[in-house]
Amino acid sequence: MGLLFSQSKTAGTFGMARAYAIIQLCLVILFSFGINTAASAKDQCDSIKLTAHPNDPPASWVNSDGKLVGASIALAEQLLTQMGVNQFETVAFPTAGQAVQATVRGDVDMITALGMTVDRNSQFNYIQPAYYRKLVVVVVRKNEGLRLLSYDDLKKRRGTSGASITFGQGEFGKLVGVEIATEKSIDIKDSFDKLLSGDVDFNLLYRRTAEAWIIRNNLWDKVDILPVLAGSNDYYMAWSRLSKCRNQKFLSEFSEALSNSNDVEAFAELLSQYESQYVEELLFERTNSLRTD
Repeated sequence: MGLLFSQSKTAGTFGMARAYAIIQLCLVILFSFGINTAASAKDQCDSIKLTAHPNDPPASWVNSDGKLVGASIALAEQLLTQMGVNQFETVAFPTAGQAVQATVRGDVDMITALGMTVDRNSQFNYIQPAYYRKLVVVVVRKNEGLRLLSYDDLKKRRGTSGASITFGQGEFGKLVGVEIATEKSIDIKDSFDKLLSGDVDFNLLYRRTAEAWIIRNNLWDKVDILPVLAGSNDYYMAWSRLSKCRNQKFLSEFSEALSNSNDVEAFAELLSQYESQYVEELLFERTNSLRTD
């Protein structure tokens, strides 16, 4: 009995040791696979193509050198640099709609600021959290008496909105295009051309975009921005679902980096910096224009 018990105990101990060794080996393999997967994801994402709205200063715009710049581009590059990505290419498109479609096709990896819609959810990997809230304003011809006391004031008129503009899921977003008659313009120039020609009664535009266009084209004597906000919408960084960087671990790390940047209000600081840069660019253009004249 003693011998049998001793043999059984030895066999049990050996079996436990073997099982423990197998578990350890599996953990090593899984850990190594995790490291290799992460490394592989970052190797695949060693260079990134970024795009953004070509006329949405100070978040993004095409400068006098033809380069896409702005606070949203700078923020994306900061976050990617923190993750070990150091090669970036910015790709400018003539319109925001073309930038969106290029990202859908996978021609670029990421668009740095995009509103969320049901349709777009299937086309993009939106990175949570949102980092930018855009305010929607109503632009009208000067001295025509249009006021915005309620949304009913817009229901009686005809308007335009940009091809890529979204209006959120609130009351205003549900009315636009349904009870508030709007047609999609090709770009911001098209919006203002239709307004100034009398084809439409109002433009729905993001505040900063509208102000930048009015200032750049000296339109304050022709148009007004109504003092009441029409609405607002949150904006996100959005990766193409066809990007080589669509690895979930990589996107999760990017989301964490973005969340940390929100905590220290990094984007607000960049907006201020690039707003100054945009104003300096305008002043330089005006000075050169006066010298030419």
